[in-house]
Formats: sequence, C-alpha cells, structure tokens
Amino acid sequence: MPAKSLDTPGTVPVRYRLYWRWRAVLWDRWYAALPLLNRVTRLEHTRIRAVLDRWAHTLPEGPMLVPGCGVYHWSAVWWGRPILHLDLAPRMLIVAQNRQTGGWYVAGDAMQLPLQSSSFSAVLAVGLSEYIADPSRWLYELRRVLRPGGLLLLTTTPSNRRTRLRRWVNPALHFRSTEKWCNLLDEAGFRVHGSGTWTTQAVVLARST
Repeated sequence: MPAKSLDTPGTVPVRYRLYWRWRAVLWDRWYAALPLLNRVTRLEHTRIRAVLDRWAHTLPEGPMLVPGCGVYHWSAVWWGRPILHLDLAPRMLIVAQNRQTGGWYVAGDAMQLPLQSSSFSAVLAVGLSEYIADPSRWLYELRRVLRPGGLLLLTTTPSNRRTRLRRWVNPALHFRSTEKWCNLLDEAGFRVHGSGTWTTQAVVLARST
C-alpha cells in the first residue's frame, strides 16, 4: 500500500528535515522529563479513542491512517485494523517507532499522500490542522485515500491567548474555528457528524461520501 518507506524522505528540503529532526528530539525529551505533558496527551488520546470505539462497527474494512503523527504513536492495531503512521519528518517517525513496536511508518507529505486511493477505513488527524496552509487541497487528499463511508476525525485548536502566542512565534500556523472546518468539510464532500471541545482541542467528526 505505501508508495514510500520510512527511509525515503522524498523531496523534503534539507533545512526542513533538520528543523523537524531537532523538534523530534526536543519533544521526545519533553515527554520523558514532564510527566504532566504525558498525562495530558494520554487523556486527550483516551477520549479520542472512546469516540473511535463508538464508530468502529460502522466503518468499512481497511487500515487506519494517522497523518502528521509526530513523535507520539497511537498503537500498532485498533479494532483489528493495522495503523499507518505518516509524517513529513523521518526523525519523528523513528522516535515514534521506538515508542511502539509494530504498525507501519511512512515518510510522506500530508498534502500529497504517497498512498493508494480508497485504502483506509479511518483517518485520525490530531494536532495537524494548524500546519495546513491549503485546507481544501488537504481535505481532498484525505477524502481520496478514505474508502466510501470512512471516518475522518480531526482536531483544531480554538483561538485563544495560547494560540495567539504560538502564532506570534510561528506566523505560518493557521488556527481555524470548528465552524470553519465544518464548512470546509462540507465543501470537500464530507458529511459532518458532529464536533466537541475536549481539554485543549476541538474535535470534528465527518464521513467520506
């Protein structure tokens, strides 16, 4: 299924790979040194897993995709479905793979997924949406790789003091409201099923039509 392997970074600029290699090492050390950060992340993931569990029996057959996985793995298998972790930075994948044996790890661009069409039963995009400059193109790619009836779960961070500070540090970030994402999903051909705010992130659920 994957068109690229973990050790094939493709056309990613060297400066980008070096930047995210440094960020991967930093995040890995943060998770090791800050128990509170681990607990918050696990709480968010536990709540997201609970939502996924409620939808599991309605999904088509096929593996699950986690684009922009970063250093934090999910698991090798969910409800009998293998999980493919994808990130643009190979170093992120190496750190994630060291935390979890099993599963698939692929270096690739979420804006141009190196994956076959109609391959996945679900896409879990957590903490990625703020890095997307062209959301319409991104949602097109996600819909392309989802099977009909497949589930998309994406998170977005509502604008607040913390996000404004992050935007000041990194002007390339894009924080959009839940309502904006619902409209974009509708335009991209998804059927939105609901949204809600948990801890620091809002979650939007949609199905591929």
